[in-house]
Amino acid sequence: MVSKKRQKTASSKKSKSAPKVNPFELKFNRLKHDVLGKKKGAIGVGHPGLSRKRAYEQREKTIGVEHDRIGKVNKIIDRRIGEKNQSITSEEKASLRFTAERVKHLKKGSKFNLTDDNDDYQDMLTHGGKALTTIQKYDKTLASDDEDDVGNIGADVVKVAHFGGGDLDSATNGEKPTRKDIIADLIARTKQARENKQNAKDDMETATEELDAKYLKILDKVKNAFRPTGATKAEKVERDDYDKLAISLKIDADARATPAERTKTAEELAMEEKLHLEELESLRLARMNAEKNKRGHLSVDAEDRKDGSKKKRKTDGFEVRFDSSGALLDKDKVERVTKKKVAIDSDDELTDEEFEDENEEELDDLLGENEAREDLEVPFVFEMPRSFKALVGLLEKYPSHKMGVVLERLIKCHHPGLAEGNKKLLSQLFLYLLRLFDDYSLSSPTEESVKILGTLTKTLYSLLRFDVEFSVRCVRALIRQNWKKRMNSPKSPTSFSLIALLRLIASLFPVSDRWHPVCSPAMALAAVTLAKCHIQNLNILAQQILLVTVVADYVEESKRFIPEALAFCHGALLMAVENEENERAPSTAFPISLPHRRMLYITENLRKDATVEPVKFSEVFTDNERQVFTYAMHDSDMKRCRVLRSLIAVVQKYRVIYAAHEHTFTATFSPFVDLLKRIPVSRLPTIVADEIEALTRSMEAECKTRSRLTQMSRVTTEKSMLKMLEPRFEEDFDPERPRLSRDQKRKGAKAEKEKLQHLVKKETRGAIKELAKIRRSLSENRGRRLRLRTETGGRRRSG
Repeated sequence: MVSKKRQKTASSKKSKSAPKVNPFELKFNRLKHDVLGKKKGAIGVGHPGLSRKRAYEQREKTIGVEHDRIGKVNKIIDRRIGEKNQSITSEEKASLRFTAERVKHLKKGSKFNLTDDNDDYQDMLTHGGKALTTIQKYDKTLASDDEDDVGNIGADVVKVAHFGGGDLDSATNGEKPTRKDIIADLIARTKQARENKQNAKDDMETATEELDAKYLKILDKVKNAFRPTGATKAEKVERDDYDKLAISLKIDADARATPAERTKTAEELAMEEKLHLEELESLRLARMNAEKNKRGHLSVDAEDRKDGSKKKRKTDGFEVRFDSSGALLDKDKVERVTKKKVAIDSDDELTDEEFEDENEEELDDLLGENEAREDLEVPFVFEMPRSFKALVGLLEKYPSHKMGVVLERLIKCHHPGLAEGNKKLLSQLFLYLLRLFDDYSLSSPTEESVKILGTLTKTLYSLLRFDVEFSVRCVRALIRQNWKKRMNSPKSPTSFSLIALLRLIASLFPVSDRWHPVCSPAMALAAVTLAKCHIQNLNILAQQILLVTVVADYVEESKRFIPEALAFCHGALLMAVENEENERAPSTAFPISLPHRRMLYITENLRKDATVEPVKFSEVFTDNERQVFTYAMHDSDMKRCRVLRSLIAVVQKYRVIYAAHEHTFTATFSPFVDLLKRIPVSRLPTIVADEIEALTRSMEAECKTRSRLTQMSRVTTEKSMLKMLEPRFEEDFDPERPRLSRDQKRKGAKAEKEKLQHLVKKETRGAIKELAKIRRSLSENRGRRLRLRTETGGRRRSG
């Protein structure tokens, strides 16, 4: 029996614990494929209704409660300062609260308002618990202008005298005072008030004097503590960098921007410059006229005395003379200077006439110096020369070092912004100066002529900006003249005028352009000269080296390849080695017979410590052909060494320029390396030998570096083989992702990025669905409350 009861209770508990499942509340999934060993039919996999219910209840507990509490505060928080701090007393709490309230009122005030609008809280100075404004004991009162006025009386007197009829306290025995008594009493009170006021003023002045006396007495005692008048201040403590920077930033922040002056136009600047030059010219003329007038006031007697003093000076025993540098001349005739003492009443003292003679002589010397200085002085205002001869005559009046000043002032006086025809005048001046430049370059170069060419180059550059088109035509015409000369005699030596012209063009125009109307023809002229000019002697070779140096300056920025320049350098280096008959230069300009083909070859040993000077213009360019021939016949090894050093410098410059040509560098400079190694370095001075060895090492290293070329080949593609049924073995096979190793799109950073993008899209869709459910739930709650409120209001009205 017991066992049956236990079985019944167990079965009843089991029935209670396992609720009955409603099949309509389940979700069924049908199997897509029949699997052996598995039960066929639909299988319940979830409870959608129950899940939806639980989600709704969860939203009601979280989002719903939070939505209901929006904007509602039902909690009182005690925010009184110090209320929760049990360690401070009530007085300290009150002090803290007062301070906080004070700070709050201060913050409310405007920071730009100097007077606080809050009358309840005002800063005031106190002494002894009282405000200083209420202490009037030591205030100096100024005497009022109305003290003698009868109306300046007290308020109590005015009350009694002017508002009678209501107060009878002053009456005696109930009798009304008469008018006479009232006036007498009024006068007595007024006098008493004045006396009291005067006594108070006297007491205040007496107290002030006593305080002043005490202050002076104390000041005498502490007088030594102050810095005396005129003493230097103590040295300030040097601030560190941070303090200096902070102070500078504060000053910059406080500083205000000041409006700058308007930028003047070119015409305004030219007008100011012209007015300034005219003012200087007027001052110069006035000074010259004043000196002439001063000299003209000399009397006839003074001139006679001057002549007599000159004769007397000529008949003296000796004469002291100085040259222009201040050195003493005629030293043999100069006697030793002795000192003489002259008494006041002595007969040996100088007479007035002798003093006058000496003063006049000094005056004559000074006037002579002034005349010489006037001759060298340059005017500030010039008229524009109308012809080339007029310009040459103007420049010949002044020394060569004043040419730049004359031309600068001439340009400023005729600026195009001053008058309408000045632009044409300056264009004509450009043509005259270009012709003058060509004339100077045709002569043999000297140090003075080279300086004049530099001055003319600067002036031509300043004139170029006024009319560029006209200037270009003028320079092209000069290039055309040199081209015709070269075509008429292509084998003639290079002239100094050609090198000067190329230098001028490089100074006036940009030589780095791919094509330029002036620089491109100039480059063509230089290339033709390098290729056609026959090298007959060492002098012509030096001229060609100078020309190829100018060409290097042209291509330094553009890195343009000039085959004529490299061919000349290669041929010149071939002349510096012991070449054979089968070795030919790259151009026909070089000689092929002995001894001319070894023109730079050094046969004798030179001193190792010898000084190798650079080649000069005056030694290379000369007008006398016979002198050229003599110079060529007497070439020495030292002269060859000087020319060789110039050639090595040019080759080094081209190596640096063409280092940017990576693909052609080895083919271009490999012949140079072979020739440099064959130069007899042991016979050269140390400085030249070191330069050649350094150039050889650097050039050979660059050739080896750039000679590593990769041969071009066609792109080969693998042919696809026939698909066989052989098994494919994968070392990193993953059974969960079997296609990972075969599909390349599932590997790498791109695959990871796509995977993350897919996850983001998935989570975004889930968030959108969840937000839609929350919105639907909130709207249902709102509608439920509205219906409930409507039903409750209807019941109340019906009740």
